[in-house]
Amino acid sequence: DTPDQIVLDPKTPYVKRFIEDIEKSRVVHAGVLAKAINGTVPKGPTVPSDATIHSLARQLIEDDRAELPVVDASGNVTGILNRRQALNVLLGDDR
Repeated sequence: DTPDQIVLDPKTPYVKRFIEDIEKSRVVHAGVLAKAINGTVPKGPTVPSDATIHSLARQLIEDDRAELPVVDASGNVTGILNRRQALNVLLGDDR
């Protein structure tokens, strides 16, 4: 599996213990959390698919949109990032 997937969903108790001290936001990328575009693309600033959630911290905190467009290296919108989900990776799950 990819590093993003391993920290988001460890498959065994061993792996879960192994990664428990890893800061997920430094490993998980916006493109991994992005969902397919379903309808219109939100207006406003975009986030690069290869950016870590940690590197997007300020934008995620300051931007009040529920969804942010994710773009590839060419600037093409490839998906939509749920801001709350990204903030949960950054700050810890709010449940």
